[in-house]
Amino acid sequence: MGGANIVTGAYGLKYKPRSNIEIGACYEIPYSQRHDILQDRVTVDFIIRY
Repeated sequence: MGGANIVTGAYGLKYKPRSNIEIGACYEIPYSQRHDILQDRVTVDFIIRY
């Protein structure tokens, strides 16, 4: 399928309150003219290592 490419950029933060815990958030936007289903997106994560 030709012309189905999309280029995005993401900006985010990562916070480490303890050595085994990470909390992150990211905001992603399309840089290309083709948006399809991706207008913008927010992603969050919470990681616990043991």
